[in-house]
This record gives sequence, C-alpha cells and structure tokens, in this order.
Amino acid sequence: MIRNIEDDLQSYIEQVLVSLYGEKYEFSASNYEFIELNAESKERPGDRCGIIRIGFNHQRRQVFIPNIYLPEDLRYKGTGKKLIYIVYYISKQFKYDVYVADLTDSFRARLLKRGALETGIYDMLEIVESTVLLSENMG
Repeated sequence: MIRNIEDDLQSYIEQVLVSLYGEKYEFSASNYEFIELNAESKERPGDRCGIIRIGFNHQRRQVFIPNIYLPEDLRYKGTGKKLIYIVYYISKQFKYDVYVADLTDSFRARLLKRGALETGIYDMLEIVESTVLLSENMG
C-alpha cells in the first residue's frame, strides 16, 4: 500500500482526538484543498467547530497549519501543541517542513519561547525538532 502524507496526518490526528475526547465529541474530516478536522459535541448535537486545518505545498515539501481552533472545554490541556507535534512528526517522515501560519501575537510569542523559528513573515513560524511542544519534552 502506498502511503501519502495527507492520509497519514488525517488518520493519526483523528485517532488521537477520538482517544482523548471521543466520549464528548464526534470527529470527522474532509480532504479537498486542505485537510480539515471537525468536532461535533455529543452533549449538544449541532454544536460543531473546525479543530485544525492543514495545507500543503508539495513542490516545496511544506505543510502549513493556518488554523487551530479548540472548543472552550478542550483548551489549556496541551491539545493544540499536541496537534502541531503530530503534524510535525508525520511530516518529517515524508521530509516536509512544517509552518504555523496566521498566528495571533500571543500564540506567536508562546511558540517562539518554545523554540519555533522566525521565517521572515511576521505571522508565520517554522516548527523544528528543538521546538518544545509536549510537556514530556520540557526540562
């Protein structure tokens, strides 16, 4: 079976989200120009939001994360950083670089403190091996 980066990312992120929050949310994905993973509350049917959006520049072997949005009850649990880590880990297996784009000033500052690299574009940072995204990797 031939693997591709889109299928691996979509599958793995969906598995992680279900294992962490499957009792509260249903997750679904679409893969057109972007991979987009969505969540729908099991407690409030119809209450749906996009969790993460991932885009690709295959010619330059680049992955972009322009959107991470977590429902209020999933915030401040390291979920966003864990999603970025998963995207980074899988993308590196395919020899792709990873960028987080359209950053707010506060998230940009937090990622810089964690070791993300400047790109020359203000609201875009590169995630590299030394970027600390998981609490287990923090000193």
